[in-house]
Amino acid sequence: MSERKNKAQDNSKSAETQRELTRKEERLHQRDRERHRKLYMFVGAALGAALLFVLIGVIYQFMILPSQQVAKVGDVTIAANQFWKRVKLDQNQLRNDLARYQQLEQQFGGQGFFTSQISQIQSTLSSPFLLGQQTLNSMLDDLIVEREAAARNITVSDEEVEQELRNQIANGFGLVTEPQATATVQAGADATATAA
Repeated sequence: MSERKNKAQDNSKSAETQRELTRKEERLHQRDRERHRKLYMFVGAALGAALLFVLIGVIYQFMILPSQQVAKVGDVTIAANQFWKRVKLDQNQLRNDLARYQQLEQQFGGQGFFTSQISQIQSTLSSPFLLGQQTLNSMLDDLIVEREAAARNITVSDEEVEQELRNQIANGFGLVTEPQATATVQAGADATATAA
C-alpha cells in the first residue's frame, strides 16, 4: 500500500510540475508563434515584392519595349520589334556573306582578292552598334523609297517581285536564273556579231 501512496504522491507532484511546465511552454510557444508569424509575414512580403518586380520587368520587356518607336518617316513609324527582326535578318545575311567570301578566298588560294570584304563584314558583325545603325539606315531608305514611289505612282507587279526573289535566291546559292542565262548568251552573241 505504501507503494500506491508513493505513486499517488509522485503523480500529484508530476501533475503540478506539468502544469508549471505547461504554462512556461505556453508562453514559449506563444513567443515562437509570434516570431514565426513575423518571419512568415516578412518572407511573404519580400517574395511578393520580388514577384511584382519580375512581373513588371516581363511586362516592360515583352509588351512595352517592343512597341516603342525607333524611327519615323512621315506618318510611318518603325517599332522596336520590327527593328530587331530586321537586325537579326541582316546579321544572318552578313554571316552567310562572310562564309561565302571566306570560301571564295580559299578557292583562290588565299591571294587576298576578298580580304577587304571579309574584314568589313567582320567589323560590322563585331560591332552591334554599327550593325544596328546600318540596319536602321536601310529601313529608313526603304520607307523613303516606298513613300516616293507612291507619290510618283510607281508600282511593281507581282511577277517582277517574284523574279527578283528568284534572282536573289539563285545568287545566294551562286547560281543564275534562266532569264539571266539567256541575257548572258544574248550579250555574248551580240558581242560576237559586233566583233565580226
